[in-house]
Amino acid sequence: MTQDEINQYIAAMTTLPDIGTGRIRACMEELNQDVEKVCWQLIKESQPYMASEASWLPSTLVGQLKRGMEACGCQVISYKDKRFPSLLQTIYQPPVCLFYIGNIDLLADDVRRIGMVGARKCTPYGRNVALSFSQALSQAGVVIVSGGAYGVDTYAHEGTLRGGGQTIAVMGCGLHQAYPARNKKLFRQIVEQGGLLLSEYAPGMGVLPHNFPVRNRIISGLSKAVVVVEARARSGSLITADMAVNDGRDVFAVPGNVLADTSAGNHWLLRQGALLATSPEDILQEYGWLGNEKSGGSSGKAVEPMVSLTTEEKKVIAELSTGEEVSLQELVNKQVLPLANLHVALLSLEMKKQITRTLGNGYILLR
Repeated sequence: MTQDEINQYIAAMTTLPDIGTGRIRACMEELNQDVEKVCWQLIKESQPYMASEASWLPSTLVGQLKRGMEACGCQVISYKDKRFPSLLQTIYQPPVCLFYIGNIDLLADDVRRIGMVGARKCTPYGRNVALSFSQALSQAGVVIVSGGAYGVDTYAHEGTLRGGGQTIAVMGCGLHQAYPARNKKLFRQIVEQGGLLLSEYAPGMGVLPHNFPVRNRIISGLSKAVVVVEARARSGSLITADMAVNDGRDVFAVPGNVLADTSAGNHWLLRQGALLATSPEDILQEYGWLGNEKSGGSSGKAVEPMVSLTTEEKKVIAELSTGEEVSLQELVNKQVLPLANLHVALLSLEMKKQITRTLGNGYILLR
C-alpha cells in the first residue's frame, strides 16, 4: 500500500461517528499499523448494526473521501507520513491527519513559525498591531500561523501578504468551504502567494462552534510561540494561550489601553509571566532571528522603502494616530483640506500604505 493510500485510510477513519483521534492511534498500535484491519475494527465499533452494509465498507469510506477531496482540490497527510510536522506529535490530543491546500513544505520542522491570535471584534489599535507585526515578521522570514477568522486573524494573514511572506490558515471546518465567506478572496491569495490552508476536518464537515476552540491547539502546536494581539478577559485567544503553555510553547502578549477592557486578557497574561511584545523585534530577538534571516538579509528588521509625501498628505497624517480612528467628517470639520483635496490625499496615503481604512470607515496610521 502506498503512503497516499495509508493517508487516505487514516483520514477516512476520522469521518466515522464517535471515533476520536486517540482511539485511531490506539487501534493502529493494537493491529500492527494495518490500516485496512483498523478501519474495519473502527467501523464495527462505530456502526455495530450496519458494519455489513456496503456504505460502511472501508473501500467505500475511502472512495467517498477521495471524491470530496477532489471536489475542493485538497490533499491529506497522516501522522504516518514523514511530512507530518513532528511538533504536532507531542501536543495534547494530536491530530491523526491534516487536509491541506497549498504549500505543504511550510510544515517542515526547520520552518520558523509564529502563531498570532486575538479578538474577532478588534479595535483599530488591534488591527494596526496585527498588520504591522505580521508584516515585519514575514519580512524577517517568519511564517505566520492563524485561524482565518474575522478580526486579528484576518489582519495577521493580510499583513503577512503585504510583507511578501507566507502564512498558514488553520480552519475549523472542512476545506470544501470558505469560512467566513467574506475571506474567500483572502484564502485564495494565501495559496497563490505560497501559503497553506490547513484543517484536520474532512471535506463536508460543516461549521460547528465546538470545532474552533479545538483547532486552536493546531495553531499553537505548529508555532514556536503564540502572540496574543488583543484579547478581552474572556477571549477565546486565552484558550489558545493556555494550550500553548501546556504544550511547551512561549506566549507573547502585546500591551493595550489600560483604561479599556479590550486588552484585559493581554494584561492578565503579562501578570502571569507572558513575554512582553512591544515590537516585532522583541520576538525576533528572543529567538536570535535578528540579523539571521533565511532570506539572506543583513537585519531582522524590515527595511522600508523611502516614501515621499506631499504637503497636503503630511497635513492629513498630522491629524491621525495609530490607535484611534478618525472619520472623514472629523477631518472635514477640522478643515484640514478642502473636501476634494482631502479625498485625493487620503486615497494617495492608502496606496502608499501609510494609512488604512477601518471597518467603521475611519482612518488610522499604519506606522
